[in-house]
Amino acid sequence: MKAIIIDDEAKGRSALKNLLTLIDDSVQVMAEASSVAAGVALIDDSEPELVFLDIQMDDGTGFDVLEQIRFKDFQLIFVTAHDEYALRAFRYSAIDYLTKPVDPDLLRDALLKVRENSEKYDLNLKAGSTGPESVESAETRAALPEGDRIGQEGRGRSL
Repeated sequence: MKAIIIDDEAKGRSALKNLLTLIDDSVQVMAEASSVAAGVALIDDSEPELVFLDIQMDDGTGFDVLEQIRFKDFQLIFVTAHDEYALRAFRYSAIDYLTKPVDPDLLRDALLKVRENSEKYDLNLKAGSTGPESVESAETRAALPEGDRIGQEGRGRSL
């Protein structure tokens, strides 16, 4: 799985990369970025399958990255020292939200979620379905943000 790490701290990028090597060698960190601007360019140029994204960086936030990118077909794991942004992070369909220092067991669990999500996506594609109908027909629902809450079946919007 092609992954990138966007974090302004070199030690944080290195620690995460080392943990990934120990936990799951199928996750290949293709590149790293240390700023919002570099992160936006890296995502748009490399089109990764998985992005590990810090929240607070010297030139902005991980949310700024997500607002500026063109390529959006990847899975997202936030890796940050700031736990107060968790709710906002999940509004961006984050697979997980890990706090630093990253617990290896929690990282392993997050990667399992990524794999399960990838398998569901692949099953929908193999069934020949495209667009929102495919998600509906697979009996999978995604919650989308509505105001200050996440929409659920029967309330808000769903795919």
